[in-house]
Amino acid sequence: MATWPYKLDMENAGNRVTFLHYALDASGQGFAPVVRRPGAVDLDSLFESLDAALVFYGHDHEARDVAGHKRYVNPGALGFSRDAVARYCAVDISRQGFTVEHRTAVYDSASLFRAFEERGVPERQFIQRVFFGRQA
Repeated sequence: MATWPYKLDMENAGNRVTFLHYALDASGQGFAPVVRRPGAVDLDSLFESLDAALVFYGHDHEARDVAGHKRYVNPGALGFSRDAVARYCAVDISRQGFTVEHRTAVYDSASLFRAFEERGVPERQFIQRVFFGRQA
């Protein structure tokens, strides 16, 4: 994972899309301070340097879809949330633009927590408490 890029830029049917974990700091090698519940002005500031019409980001696990100078989409947590729902998006890109559809999939959290124990996942109690709101 250390060799993975901090961001991925794509162009499809004339639409520029950027995927990144979160806004990068001035060095481009770390992340900017997290803004909780960001609005359009916050997101415009965080992602102003990106040359994209559509920006996918994450980090805080809270689903968002905000229109500012660009469209900013945080699909939410893919399974790391207090409810047993994985959130994700499907995107349709064409010459006319793009559409983003937010989707969810319910999963069995009990089997996930059993697997954490069976596999001896490091820091599993911390992960369960912080990301799932569950006392292990």
